[in-house]
Amino acid sequence: MVSNQVLSNCLEEAKSISKSEFQLLDSLGIVVAYTDEFAQLKKDVILSFVNSEAETQEINGYLLIINNVSI
Repeated sequence: MVSNQVLSNCLEEAKSISKSEFQLLDSLGIVVAYTDEFAQLKKDVILSFVNSEAETQEINGYLLIINNVSI
């Protein structure tokens, strides 16, 4: 899909600036785009974060950020 390619390109640009790896997941815990395949958090951990009131959370060294913007 074109939108996934655009998202992947944005993540690659962010990676080049920050020197960090990124994964973008949807609210169901499905990977939408990524810069590198690396250890993923378990789906139940992701879903518990998505369903929590927190906007950011660090789990096992991963920074999770939620964005509730509807497109």
